[in-house]
Amino acid sequence: MFEKLESIAERHRRLEELLADPDVTNRQDEYRAVTKEHAELCPIVEAYQEYRCVEKELADNREIAQGDDPDLMELAQDEI
Repeated sequence: MFEKLESIAERHRRLEELLADPDVTNRQDEYRAVTKEHAELCPIVEAYQEYRCVEKELADNREIAQGDDPDLMELAQDEI
């Protein structure tokens, strides 16, 4: 599943590059197709990026929860 999401994110990055390419913007049919695909992938990529961010925060909090500082450990436990 994550491989598929990574490939979608990579395709999204490539489409953003194409949208910045003057050659593509000058060809209306291609530009229209690229903008349509980009718009379709945006919600998926945004959700995946949010997931990765939350996953990293969770890992960081778990690490802090294993630490030596009782106050930080309590805060991290609350976040988990």
